[in-house]
Amino acid sequence: MRFGYLAGLVFILLSLSNCKKPQDIGISTLPDDDLIYTDYVDTATITTYTIREDSLRSDELSRSLFGSIKDDDLGITDVSFFGQVLLSETPDLISDSSSYGADSLVLSLAYTGYWGDTSQPVNIHVYRLAEDMYIDSSYYSNRAFQTEPDDLVHSGNPFYIMPTTPLVIGSDSNQVPQLRIRLSDALRDSIFGKNKKDEFANAINWKAYFKGLQVKADQVTSNGGMLAYFNPSSANSSMTLYYHDGEGSKSYSFTMSGAASLTNSLHDFTGSNSEVQLQNPTAQYEVNYLKPLAGLKTVLSFPYLKHFVDSGSILINKAELVINVLTDTTTVPINILLLAKNASNVYEFPIDYYERSYGGSFQLLTRTYTFDISRTVQHILDGSAFDYGFSLNILGSMISGNNAAIGGGKPGNSQMKLKLYYTKLH
Repeated sequence: MRFGYLAGLVFILLSLSNCKKPQDIGISTLPDDDLIYTDYVDTATITTYTIREDSLRSDELSRSLFGSIKDDDLGITDVSFFGQVLLSETPDLISDSSSYGADSLVLSLAYTGYWGDTSQPVNIHVYRLAEDMYIDSSYYSNRAFQTEPDDLVHSGNPFYIMPTTPLVIGSDSNQVPQLRIRLSDALRDSIFGKNKKDEFANAINWKAYFKGLQVKADQVTSNGGMLAYFNPSSANSSMTLYYHDGEGSKSYSFTMSGAASLTNSLHDFTGSNSEVQLQNPTAQYEVNYLKPLAGLKTVLSFPYLKHFVDSGSILINKAELVINVLTDTTTVPINILLLAKNASNVYEFPIDYYERSYGGSFQLLTRTYTFDISRTVQHILDGSAFDYGFSLNILGSMISGNNAAIGGGKPGNSQMKLKLYYTKLH
């Protein structure tokens, strides 16, 4: 029965060879139930290394972050936000009444989530930018902007990050969760004093006067910390000037929607387990790391894969790269990417990325990520592609604090595996 099955399969391959490349035929075509008729091996050598991630583009993201976290494996990460604050409309703050004045200036950031420990208070700092930002420029995660030296936070009291707690603001007891930071009276008075002056005349004049803000937190000194996620484009993310005139209490909100913004990340690996690997780039370890915010990625290769065809051509029915997760499953990234390096040393999506079975989602029951790279492996074996190396990267690296320790290529209980189901053609 098996002989007939294989003979029929070869006949089909030969009959289709005039319309498709041989290396593209039959890959991942066998149902899982039929894999028992193929050969199987999971002993392919995989070399893995933890390396620094390149800087990543981080301007105008779907959400922004700030905070500080520390971990024995991954070291310290400090994240800060830089962003413009724009006129929402041409301000006309006060009437001709002689009874008017500024009351307070409040920066509000609407939460979209968090990572880490929010039970501890955080010292937050806000600085005024001394350098222009531009919405049509591309900014990367290692970019920082010059700021003025004075901390604009009105009070030195620490803040509690409460991303799921609605706020009571005035008579409204159901405001969306947000961080509200009262800014200095000096800045309040300076801005209020621009009423009916050139700085309020149009957006260009305003941005020349008020270039934007930086928001950051004190660096943590022990394991833990937190990252706050917020949406600068939300209507609840704003800088609001509260004032009064003869008609009563009023407010004017400057917007962050449509403004230039940037998430900046800084990493210090000193004393961490990942630093050991970074300092020994040729050594193999049982554990490798994925760190977000342009932190760490794992690169890998299959140095002896071509030896599978030393005794004749084979047809790859399925090739699965299985990556075991060692860290707490509540902190791991939901999705990761496997990218392939090309001859120009540029990482790009492998051909399998365009297949529905590509994978990369975290599977809680097995504590694994799995990638179907059947076409990629077939092309390497056929000589139509070359293994220049691959990388594992966190999907959405700049909008999340989720990280993972994963099994490396070195033999061990959690070793990364390449599972090959194949048929010998001759």
